Amino acid sequence: MKNIDSDLLLVEKLKNLRQRVLTKQHNMKPKPSDRPVTFWMKKDRLMNEIGKEFTIILRTKGCSWALGKYGGCTMCGYIQDANTEVVEAKNIVTQFNYGINNKIKEISQDKDNFVLKIFNSGSFFDDNEISDDARLQIYEKIESIDKLLNIISKNLKIQICEFYNR
Repeated sequence: MKNIDSDLLLVEKLKNLRQRVLTKQHNMKPKPSDRPVTFWMKKDRLMNEIGKEFTIILRTKGCSWALGKYGGCTMCGYIQDANTEVVEAKNIVTQFNYGINNKIKEISQDKDNFVLKIFNSGSFFDDNEISDDARLQIYEKIESIDKLLNIISKNLKIQICEFYNR
């Protein structure tokens, strides 16, 4: 039989570890909210072909799951790239545009098709991180890029369900 007390103790220890990292981060110099954490391109497998991926990691205030009662997923380190304050929608869009605009010439001149991978410190469909307005502006930008065949974003199931059940 499983020992519930030891599971709760482990959850509490993991949460405390995460909280120490977040406290250290909070005491550090604020991170720029108008630039993505990073972005890159590399070869990747698309549905039925080899192509390329363009990956961008947007800086947001952080995952509500990680900032909440349980301290988040232990395997995820994206919270360490989060801002300590809310990142405005216009800054999220500016981050995305910055990454795309730095690679758009390469993307458009490349013979391969692309998959776009959008990650952030939590869930792309979490309204506490990325607003509808910011997502709409990102979608409009994506729509203008012919070589993008697929889009992948990091999401929690609950946020996807809430998003589509509005």
